[in-house]
Amino acid sequence: MISNLGYSEMECRNIPVSLGNIAITCPYGTVGKIFDYGINHEESGSPVDSCSNNDQNRGCKPNDEKIDKLLAQAIGKDRFNVKFSSSGNDFWTSNPTSGKDCYDQTNLFFVQYSCIQSNAQQDEKYQHLNVASTTAALISLLFVLLLTKLYKGGKI
Repeated sequence: MISNLGYSEMECRNIPVSLGNIAITCPYGTVGKIFDYGINHEESGSPVDSCSNNDQNRGCKPNDEKIDKLLAQAIGKDRFNVKFSSSGNDFWTSNPTSGKDCYDQTNLFFVQYSCIQSNAQQDEKYQHLNVASTTAALISLLFVLLLTKLYKGGKI
């Protein structure tokens, strides 16, 4: 529990391009930074659930700044729906180097981003931890006192 007090986590979301909408969400805190995004297609040899651009899927990396602007709107929010054109109009200003495979509607669009908590949110977690720790210590103390009383009374 104590090691979980701070919060900064990497999240990865991917959806089929045909859906045209990806939900960028954080279980705690807000979206901090968009690290990477791209298209995974089966023929590239890249793992389908890969959440970063690599040598296999780099040819389908979107090069249109529309998608950059759409994703940037999620920063600072705990939930944001990014709606994009499934035809590729929001992904490429020029044809991707991998050709028509990139335009396949079954390809997966992925986004890798961080979720962060503000200092106020972390302070609130510290307060909750203090209450929980104090309560646990008091319960333990009462249990020990009860056992001591029972032992001295000859009941154990």
